[in-house]
Amino acid sequence: MFTGCIDHDIKFVCLIPNSTHLLQPLDIAVFRPMKIIWRNILEQWRRESRVKGAIPKTQFPALLLKLHNQLRGENLISGFRAAGIHPLNRNEVLRRLPGGTNTPIDTEIFNDVVT
Repeated sequence: MFTGCIDHDIKFVCLIPNSTHLLQPLDIAVFRPMKIIWRNILEQWRRESRVKGAIPKTQFPALLLKLHNQLRGENLISGFRAAGIHPLNRNEVLRRLPGGTNTPIDTEIFNDVVT
């Protein structure tokens, strides 16, 4: 596993305790738009098919493909940027914490892992 990480320049960092709900790139920029798109796809399918109840197994893959085709890779990149994880923006990370501030923060509170 670590060899693949090294090959792809993937680095592990320790996040500030109790902060993952604020710093998760997927939560910030991917899951919310994905839920909205999925809800719209399902509403449109229900209107057109007039099927009540569960989605038939035969229909689900096509609906999932529609979702996949509408997702944008740029959202994932934006999520890491918005969370302040990549490129690293310590002030953005700290701003997201309760009581966060927009003023520059002394970097001493970050351990050596986050550089």
